Amino acid sequence: MRDGAGVLNGERAPLLVVESAMNLPRNSVRSFVSAVALALAAAAWVMFAPIQAGGQTAYAIVSGNSMEPGFRRGDLVVLRQATNYQIGDIVTYRHPELGPVIHRIIAENDGRFIFKGDNNTWQDSYQPTQAEMIGKFWMYVPHLGGFIEQLRRPWAAALLVAFGGIAVAVSVAANASRPRSKQRRRQTTLRRWPTVTQTSRSVQADLFLLLATLGVASLMLGLFAFTRPLSHTAFDEAKYQHVGTFSYSAAAPPGLYDGNVVKTGEPVFRRLISHVNVAFNYRLEGAEAQNLGGTSRLVAVLASNNGWRSDLELQGESDFRGSETQLSGVLDLSRIQAALDALEQQTGVTSSQYTLAIMPSIAISGTLSGQALRDSFSPQLVFSLDELQMHLVAQPSRGGENPAPFVPSENKSLRKSREAPNTITLLGLSLDVSTARDLSLIGLALSLLGAGALALAARRGTSDTEEARIRSHYDPLLIDVRDSNLSVGRSVVEVVSIDDLAKIAERNSRMILHQAHAGEQAYFVQEGDITYCYRSASGATPATVSGRSVPASEAGL
Repeated sequence: MRDGAGVLNGERAPLLVVESAMNLPRNSVRSFVSAVALALAAAAWVMFAPIQAGGQTAYAIVSGNSMEPGFRRGDLVVLRQATNYQIGDIVTYRHPELGPVIHRIIAENDGRFIFKGDNNTWQDSYQPTQAEMIGKFWMYVPHLGGFIEQLRRPWAAALLVAFGGIAVAVSVAANASRPRSKQRRRQTTLRRWPTVTQTSRSVQADLFLLLATLGVASLMLGLFAFTRPLSHTAFDEAKYQHVGTFSYSAAAPPGLYDGNVVKTGEPVFRRLISHVNVAFNYRLEGAEAQNLGGTSRLVAVLASNNGWRSDLELQGESDFRGSETQLSGVLDLSRIQAALDALEQQTGVTSSQYTLAIMPSIAISGTLSGQALRDSFSPQLVFSLDELQMHLVAQPSRGGENPAPFVPSENKSLRKSREAPNTITLLGLSLDVSTARDLSLIGLALSLLGAGALALAARRGTSDTEEARIRSHYDPLLIDVRDSNLSVGRSVVEVVSIDDLAKIAERNSRMILHQAHAGEQAYFVQEGDITYCYRSASGATPATVSGRSVPASEAGL
């Protein structure tokens, strides 16, 4: 053994293993704290990660008073994406002109949602679809949005940058002023080779960290899963469509129309034509539509711009079976003109122009995808009527879906409720709540069983004798020696614990000499003329060491 750092098997002894071995419980606590911090960070990310970063959360700052008194200007509203939205939900949607708008759903119509601000007396003019929803109200923080708006200003941003620069400079200065001796000591410590004992304990600490992380993550997953119901009410839409076709025709004198017949879309000149045939064909299109039937009727409505109207029946109400029906009738323009002349004579009110609308009325019922269907369809084809002609007035079809008024249609749907598995979204993955519950229980059980197995293995690996405990903790520092007189010409200082002896060995870069004598154990560290000794408490008679005992103060402890 050379003076200075101890040498074991040709290599410099890793003296700092003493501290690492003694700190296993502390490392375990640190591992658990690290696992909790990691799980909490993951939970915070899952709960508050913004949509732009792959999360499920959106943030909105209230800028008006339409939702007072619930929300006021400057409040920060936290939103969560949802799979379905219902009447009464407070939702933020994307308006094509205004941007994000936060209002309450008050109705739903054909896949579009009708919104209204709680403080408004009118409904929103724009009706978004579910694809335009940003998120549903989750929580809000009063006045925080106004503070964030202030931070966006240039002077606030410059101030934040300045504070950040100052913090970095202070941190660099603090590292530069750290004593060189401590830095050299850390570097020396990092260069030392790990022992088998240190490696084993490091593996145990890593396994404990892994199990603690798994346990805490399972607890957080269980918190999410067990606070949510297993199922929710979902709605399936069975879509169908009303489709109609208007047509009219009339015989005409030669030379005015192609084929001497007035066709759909052409004007009717009243001096030459007095009777017009009108027709309407209807059908319902829908998958799995069954047992359809209903009633149909065709009328012509004559009206003036002052509100007067008169109904002229073209085909009376009749029943039909199936998904289709045809209606037809004849417009007698001479009879209509006689009625208008009588009206003007009796009232004294004259008008140069009237409207004539062809209005079919369809009532249909049956089943669609196993659901009861009961609906109606009443489009209209409007003409302008004056003394000389009857011509078409362009009217957009219902919903504005058809470019021409001759083929009106209307898309509808039936909503059927059903119980669907509830889901939660974690890190972009969607899990059924039942699956999440099972995973949380399995993860928690595995972490508990693993931690128990580690604790049992650690307990079995540590003997009950003090010699075995010392050997387990300080084996890299121990050198076994034969029975010999280690204290000739030296003062002997008795220390009260092996930990104190290890500190002396580390301070002086010495090894600990171990002597076994008659079944008893003694441990020594030699420094100059002083021999420091610890005698195992398990022995009744300690190993014989000659010399005198001096107080610790004399030894410089």
